[in-house]
Amino acid sequence: AYGGLLTQQAAVVETVGYSARLASIVLGSTAGFAALGCIGTGWVLDRAPLLLCATLINGLLLCGAGALLVATSSKSVLALVAYAACFGLAVGGSDVYFVKLMRDSFPRVAVEYTYSIWYCVELLTLALAPIAAGRIFDLSGSYTRTLELMVVSAAMAGVLSIIAVR
Repeated sequence: AYGGLLTQQAAVVETVGYSARLASIVLGSTAGFAALGCIGTGWVLDRAPLLLCATLINGLLLCGAGALLVATSSKSVLALVAYAACFGLAVGGSDVYFVKLMRDSFPRVAVEYTYSIWYCVELLTLALAPIAAGRIFDLSGSYTRTLELMVVSAAMAGVLSIIAVR
């Protein structure tokens, strides 16, 4: 969901009829919210249980994917703002969250080792996700189907992440 949304967001926004200018504003806003997500997630992790943070990060990812799906069918600028905020916060906070998850899950293994493995897997998925999202669009001819699958992927990731925390 993360990789597919990140690489397809400008195309999705333009395909449903928004201007290229608005698509670039959405993309830039996503990056700005990601910076806030990184700081905010660190703050939450210092004060709350990991399970709460897992729920927040995955909930934001799911809400972001859902908001972009809504924006494609309703042409709502408010839904685009919700997408940029939710998705950006999730993107920015996810790395901070995963480092804490690995430290807590594997206390006897060096963080550098687990982070290297996790980051290698993340980069692999980020390389494959845009291709998969593009292929789904090519087969269906619609970003609606693509976004629906990303929403499902985000929901599955949330469930798996919460299981991992427990």
